[in-house]
Amino acid sequence: MFSQFQDLLTVFLILYLMNKFSCSCPVYWMGYTHVLDDVLPNTANKMVSTNSKIACMLACTNEPQCVAVAFHKQRKECHLYTRNAKELTTDPDPGMAVFVMITDGSNVASLNSPSTSSVGVIQPPRAALDNDNNTCFQTDQYDYQPWFLLDLMDTFLIRFIVVYNEAEYPERLHDVNYEVYDADPTIGNFSEANCCASVVDYTTGKNIIRCNKGVQGRFVKISIEKSNFLTLCEVEIYGTLVNGTSDTCNQRYECNKLPGGDNIALGKPTEQTSFLHAVYSSSKAVDGNRNGMMSVASCQATAADDYNPWWQVDLASTYDITSITISNRYDDKSYYGTWLSNVSVIVYNSYPTLSTTTSKLCVFIPGVFGGTVRTFKCDEKTVGRFIKITKPTEYLNMCEVEVTGIQQ
Repeated sequence: MFSQFQDLLTVFLILYLMNKFSCSCPVYWMGYTHVLDDVLPNTANKMVSTNSKIACMLACTNEPQCVAVAFHKQRKECHLYTRNAKELTTDPDPGMAVFVMITDGSNVASLNSPSTSSVGVIQPPRAALDNDNNTCFQTDQYDYQPWFLLDLMDTFLIRFIVVYNEAEYPERLHDVNYEVYDADPTIGNFSEANCCASVVDYTTGKNIIRCNKGVQGRFVKISIEKSNFLTLCEVEIYGTLVNGTSDTCNQRYECNKLPGGDNIALGKPTEQTSFLHAVYSSSKAVDGNRNGMMSVASCQATAADDYNPWWQVDLASTYDITSITISNRYDDKSYYGTWLSNVSVIVYNSYPTLSTTTSKLCVFIPGVFGGTVRTFKCDEKTVGRFIKITKPTEYLNMCEVEVTGIQQ
């Protein structure tokens, strides 16, 4: 009991001193709820050593975008998560306790009809605000810069955004930017974005997004670059009303933006190791059509008995590669959904079979890719002319490959 009192006193003193002598935004103590015991959620973002539960929670509070912790007192382990740990897969771990941040404030998402870049065939935009996680809004399949914009009708200091993801294709909620504006960003370019968070990964079910130290504004925009099917089953905004005369912190943050530029792979010469069928030739992956339905015959695919398949494109010149975008098929996920998995993207300075060529791994994409479009940057500066994509099992199947780069 005395030890717990000491922890609380330490937290109070730390927060007091940080706020008193810091010129930045105030540091707030975040509340936590106990959600799991004797398990360790996978893919923690960071681990710190401490035998104090309070100190573990304070470490998460001070870590941008951290929303959950797993704490083991005897081992002095504190695992920090930027995703809702309750929704992650877990491994048995006796003595481990898992806590998730409490979204403080009220849900201020108004019932005012949202603005969207497009509307798909599932439900209208208001389905994301109807308090029903089973009804979902989705943008159109041909909208590759999708966004969802909500007018809160007043200015709020926003600390959390909660998004409920769909169950069938949860991987589509990836690389999402959550931005806040003072004015409607669709009317002119007068309002500057303030980034709540850029979130690469996702969870099924409830996604908790923490807005740095809090961001201030009236409009909340949720968007994905270079991908389609923005799907939102419920959106909740947690914040407090800003009094115009109060000294409310309004620190500015910038979201991550993907590299732009022309698709330098479009229409370029391609090869692959084998063909599932003649109609699924290598050139179909650079024909400019991202459609993920195989029936449209705009995807490449290798044969069933090819257990070391590859596909490659000749960019015709040497480039500093800035991004690779891969569009996977999205029909019949239960059967074809695992075909594109554990993918390596390799860059060569000359034709890959030549003995003098040099190669460099641009990026390895572990696990199942999912029925979506995803963009990747090379892990480090990568220069070359040929892009080769490989996987260690049969059926290499992609509907479009796009590359951006700076000519050397």
